[in-house]
Amino acid sequence: MEDVEKRALSCLPEHLKNAVIRTSRGTGLKQVDEIRLRVNRELSVTAEGANLLCGIRCSGTDLEYTVEKLCQGSLYSHADSIREGVITSDCGIRAGVAGRAVVMNGRVECVRDIGSVCIRIPHRITGAADELLERIGHGGVLVWSPPGCGKTTVLRELIPCLARNRRVAVIDTRYELCVDEAGELVDWFAGYPRSFGIRSAIRTMSPEVIVCDEISGEEDAHSLMEAHNAGVMICASAHGRSVQEVFREKHMAILGQSGVFSLIYGRTGRVQKWEMIEQNSPGISGADAV
Repeated sequence: MEDVEKRALSCLPEHLKNAVIRTSRGTGLKQVDEIRLRVNRELSVTAEGANLLCGIRCSGTDLEYTVEKLCQGSLYSHADSIREGVITSDCGIRAGVAGRAVVMNGRVECVRDIGSVCIRIPHRITGAADELLERIGHGGVLVWSPPGCGKTTVLRELIPCLARNRRVAVIDTRYELCVDEAGELVDWFAGYPRSFGIRSAIRTMSPEVIVCDEISGEEDAHSLMEAHNAGVMICASAHGRSVQEVFREKHMAILGQSGVFSLIYGRTGRVQKWEMIEQNSPGISGADAV
């Protein structure tokens, strides 16, 4: 069992922890990707793509205990992220939460009576970035796929490889890029808003490479362009079911047309093969290249 999986299980009451272990071992599935708790519903896990019921119901007390552990005893310090629907920890574990939103003037002020928790467990897959590393130079890299299909895993494997001989700044907005033994040349910007973290890294750490996950808007795009124009190599990811869909978004079209990415690497599903596009012209967007 990986250390990060042990840390995730340690957030559960003992009877739920034992049920997860029993279920995953009983089916012969080695890797648990998600643990889901729902009040008065059966505990379930997602393991190697399969959704499995664990034969035990979760109580309100079970969820309260789990949320308290995920927040390391301080709900107050995690109030802002809970309002956004997540609890993040500095060990690479991220939990989604759902409950009763208190809304004022169209804005969610807080979330009460949390009724569902989904703990996502990141895994390192040795060799996941090998194909990219064979082609990588000093140009940027974009990794794309639908949710849950391996984007973050690839970026996580790239970090220690790039950091063998380059200064790497990791903008880990959601604490999902955490890598044990990442290397001596890595500077971690944990929990920073993405665009702010990118600009801070340029100003303070003079990185040769910036790694960030899930580009999500024009502000992110403009900060990445600033880094690119400053001579920094960008490694980032984006959601999409096809490369055309990825670059259909305005902020991604800006990056594609600006030549930020030399390699575009993605796949359309969890079991599909990864495909690579090489960008030979700064004026060609990823959507035009296919």
